[in-house]
Amino acid sequence: MIKRIIMYSILSVLVGALVLLCFRWGRITATTRHEQAIQEFRAQRATEFARAVESVRCGQSRSIALYDEIDTDSKMTQLVGLTELEELILEHCDLTTAGTRTISRIPNLKRFCYSYYSELGDDGLRCLSMSRSLEAIVIVESRVSAGGMDWLRSLRPLRTLVFYQGSLPGDSPRSADSMIETLSGFQHLRFLAIGGSWLAEKHLDELMRKLPHAEIVLLREEPASYSLDLQELRRLSRTIESRGNGGRLGSEPTRSRSEVRASPACFT
Repeated sequence: MIKRIIMYSILSVLVGALVLLCFRWGRITATTRHEQAIQEFRAQRATEFARAVESVRCGQSRSIALYDEIDTDSKMTQLVGLTELEELILEHCDLTTAGTRTISRIPNLKRFCYSYYSELGDDGLRCLSMSRSLEAIVIVESRVSAGGMDWLRSLRPLRTLVFYQGSLPGDSPRSADSMIETLSGFQHLRFLAIGGSWLAEKHLDELMRKLPHAEIVLLREEPASYSLDLQELRRLSRTIESRGNGGRLGSEPTRSRSEVRASPACFT
């Protein structure tokens, strides 16, 4: 009887150890597979990026677009010497201030679009202001304040600005007034598309009055694509005719998000 009890005890211990070993082995295997999948994903993205860079270098394209990208900062360093690159689009990428500083060094970059990276915000615009070639910038939902926007006033080549943000940091009337006051100082702009729930009629009147040489477009909804030509932006919006003090809100119909098409020849 005692021998059987001892045998059952030993058997129970062995079974328990085997179950534990299988469980741990399963976890190790799952972790290994997960890490392998990540490595494969990174390798695939790196290959796609290399092809995009080569396409620009060979003159087949002048634009690079990255979506849900990882290791974005390191990829930006590969673009500094790419003199053929004129347009860069980043959406949901893990870009940091260091990466934006690198972007400002791309010698002939004319158009830069970035969206949905709330941690970048004002510091990103401060770094972009170091550029000497940017002519058009698209900013969508990136937690930008009036102080950050003010950095872009030093971009003398800047002619086109698209800015859509549902709410401003601080979310107060004072924040909205400060943003409009800052934008009113962009006397070199020729096209301004702006949207967000913080905008009021008085803000549009002020922009029309203080930016008489700019075409101003009110975005009634968030752009579906961040590489839009000006014609598409007009169709998405109500156009404000900024001709002296006689400007009035137009009544052009709004197009649905699905109808807006991306154009490789944006801001032309």
